[in-house]
This record gives sequence, C-alpha cells and structure tokens, in this order.
Amino acid sequence: MTLTADAGRDEDGRAAPGEENRGEMERLVAEAYDAATGKGSPARRPRRGRRLDRQGMVRLLLATVVLVAVWDVYVLTRPVEILDSAESLENMSFAVVTAVMAVESFQKTYGRLPRNLEEVRMEEWDVRYWARGEEYEVTAETDQLMIFYRSGDDIAPLATAAGVPAVRR
Repeated sequence: MTLTADAGRDEDGRAAPGEENRGEMERLVAEAYDAATGKGSPARRPRRGRRLDRQGMVRLLLATVVLVAVWDVYVLTRPVEILDSAESLENMSFAVVTAVMAVESFQKTYGRLPRNLEEVRMEEWDVRYWARGEEYEVTAETDQLMIFYRSGDDIAPLATAAGVPAVRR
C-alpha cells in the first residue's frame, strides 16, 4: 500500500489505517493550537479581559490628571460662606448684649455676679457665661464665628452690630 503525500489515501482510494478521522483530528489540533496561542477566529478562542495598550494607558492617566486638576480648581475657587447671613451676626450680637445687660443688672441689684445664666433667666439662650471672682465672660459661637465679651470691654460695637440703641452703663 502506497500513500500519496497530500491525500492520505492509497492508490485504490482507500483511507490508510488511522486516516479515517484525519479531518476531525486536524480540526481538534487546530482548535487546541488556536486556544493555546490566542490565534484563530474570535468565536473559537476563549474570551479574555480587554487589555490597554501603552497609548490607552497614557490616555487614561491623562484623563485622571485632568479630572483631579478640575476638582482641585473647583474646591479651591468655590465661595465659602463665613456666616449664614448678616442676620446671624446680628442675632449672636444681640444675645451677647442681652446677656451682658442682664448680668450687669443682676450685679447691681444683688451685689454679686450670677453663678449661671439661669439666675438671670437666660438659660435657653445660645450663649455661654463664666464668672471668675469679680470678672465674667460671655460668648456666643457658631461653626465659623465666635463673639466674645469680657467684663470691662466696650459693649458699644456689639450693641451696634446687634441693632440695639446706645447702651448706657
């Protein structure tokens, strides 16, 4: 039996032993090779995650840098409210002026400083009071602002900010 090199059949046209499934074996070998090397048709090879080439990585990096720069510019240039409004400053000043006037009135009446703001009926006001001997302090604060008054300070600027007529002492 003589085989021709290109057909795998003998001179009579019969398939040589083991050659009956040659087409199927060639297809399986080709599929295995394609799968191992990543070559071949997309339908045959297993799907892999998408890889970025160097140019794609540079574009991604550039986009990230631009996004961070734009965010930084936004954060640094946005307006920051120091006060909620001028009314907030006026209300805080009014509370401090009222507390100072109540404390001084109490001191004139009773000859001593009140121990706390409950004694002058201002416990529900948003002010703090500290008495140390013959001196006292009154403060009002928010997240962005603190108004501070110490006994003996001039109350006129706070009274003006509070919209209260001139305070007499």
